[in-house]
Amino acid sequence: MRVGFLGVLFSLILEAFVLYSHPTGGITLPGYTATILTVTFFGAFNCLGLGVIGNYVWRAFENTKGRPNFIVSSSIDYPKCLDYDFC
Repeated sequence: MRVGFLGVLFSLILEAFVLYSHPTGGITLPGYTATILTVTFFGAFNCLGLGVIGNYVWRAFENTKGRPNFIVSSSIDYPKCLDYDFC
């Protein structure tokens, strides 16, 4: 998910640069600004969505490994009481 957030941040920085460069004459190619804005925006949110799904799948995988809920480090064997009056 961190990569998705970094992608969104990078996308916003690139979009700010492209939006600044277009009116000042830095970008003269027609359609370049709209294409770059669209591709970076949807690409970044695609990475973010894949990060969320990957996080969910990883947690599901960790929960289905069949590991015990706890590990017994030591146990004490008490003698069994056959007389229930004193137990």
